[in-house]
Order: sequence, then C-alpha cells, then structure tokens
Amino acid sequence: MNKYYVSKGEGYDGPYTIEELKSLGTGPEDLVWFQGIDRWRKASELAELRVIWQEENEINSISLPDPIQKMRRLKNLIKMRINGQPA
Repeated sequence: MNKYYVSKGEGYDGPYTIEELKSLGTGPEDLVWFQGIDRWRKASELAELRVIWQEENEINSISLPDPIQKMRRLKNLIKMRINGQPA
C-alpha cells in the first residue's frame, strides 16, 4: 500500500494512507506524490485516489423529489379524497 504526501500550497505533509487523505479533505486539485512516481500530480490524476470523491459524487447524484412537487401531489390526493374520488 502506498503512502502519499500531499501539498495544498506551501510545503507538504505526510505520509498518509488513502483513508487519511480522505479524512483530511484532500481535493482533486491538491498535489500528491508517493514513492514510485516521477513528479507531483493532481490527486484526480491518480486512479487509486478517485475513491476519495466517489462516495460524495454518488450522494450528490441522487435526485430527491422536489418538495413543491410532493406538496402538489399531496394537495391533489386530498382534493380527490374530499370529492370522493379514489386515489
């Protein structure tokens, strides 16, 4: 397992595991280096680090029902019940 160094501007910190990078809030634009690569790279360029943002992206991609749409449906269901129509 690689140990990563991260630079968020001046200087660098590390080494860290992937889980530690995730908990530190490492972003896709932060520079990362580990023994075995020739230069510092953006974290997003390293396939093994993409898991850091994968969960967040999956959560953000879930589409939740629009609350106004829900209220309109509920209002229509109530009207239908009041008027004796099946829902």
